Amino acid sequence: MSGETVAVAIKRLSDAFARVGIDNARLDARILVGRALGVSAGETALHADRVLDDGSAQRLTSWADRRLAREPIGRILGEREFWGLTFELLPDTLEPRPDSEALVAAVLEANKNRAPRILDLGTGTGCLLIALLKEIPEARGLGIDQAPGAVACAARNAARAGVEARAEFIRSDWFEHVARTFDVVVSNPPYLSTADMATLAPEVSFDPAAALIAGEDGCDAYRAILSRLRPFVRGGTVIALEIGANQCEAVSSIASSHRFKIAAIKRDLAGHSRCLLLMP
Repeated sequence: MSGETVAVAIKRLSDAFARVGIDNARLDARILVGRALGVSAGETALHADRVLDDGSAQRLTSWADRRLAREPIGRILGEREFWGLTFELLPDTLEPRPDSEALVAAVLEANKNRAPRILDLGTGTGCLLIALLKEIPEARGLGIDQAPGAVACAARNAARAGVEARAEFIRSDWFEHVARTFDVVVSNPPYLSTADMATLAPEVSFDPAAALIAGEDGCDAYRAILSRLRPFVRGGTVIALEIGANQCEAVSSIASSHRFKIAAIKRDLAGHSRCLLLMP
C-alpha cells in the first residue's frame, strides 16, 4: 500500500503468502516488490527504507491479490527464467520449470554432433530448443506445437535470446508437418493422468490442460510420439523425453515396444527420474 517502505511491504506480503500455504513466500514477496519498483529481488535489500509511491503500490496490490489466488509468479509477470534465459509466457504455453533443465544437460552430454539438427516436439515457450541453440552455436532447430499462440511466443523468445536465425517454429500436430530427419529430438510432452491433477499444487491449474494431461495413465503422448518417430531419426540420433517421477518403467516399455534402445535415465535436482534418453 502507498506509504509503506520496501521492508514493510515485503514482510506484509511474506506473512500473507505463508498463511495461504505458498512455498518460498518471502522470495515471492521480494520478487513482486522488486518488480513493482523496477529492481531485482536481490536489490530490494538496498532499497529497504524506500517508500512505495502510488503507482508502485497499486501494481503490487494487484499482483499480490493474484498470488494469493495461487497464480504463479511467472504468470503474473508474464515471464519465467530457464537455463539462465528469460522466456515470455502466454496462456497457450506451459511454464518452464527447473526440472526440465535435466533434458538440456542430458542432450549436451550425449550429443556428439557439432552442428546438429534439433526437433522439439511440443515446444511451448521454445525453452528446450532455445537453450540448446544457445549452447551449441552451429545447431539449427525446428520447434512444433499445436497451439498457434505457443508458436508465436516461441519465435519471440528465440529473437529475445538471439537465436532466431537458427530456429524455426511451426504449428503441427506432432509430425504432421515435419519432413526430414534430425540428429537430436527433445520433448516435454503432456504426461499427467486425469487423476494426477487432483493431487497437484493449485499453481499447476494455470498451465494449459492440453500441455499437462495425457489420458488416463498419462502416457498417451509418449505413445503418439514413439509410434511415429522412426522416420524422423537416423543412426546416432539422441532422443530425450521428459518423464514424470513415476513413469520411467512405463515409458521405457513403450519405447522398447517400438524398438528404441534405452541409453540412459537422468535425474533432476530432487533425485527423480526426469529424462529418458533413447537411441534408434
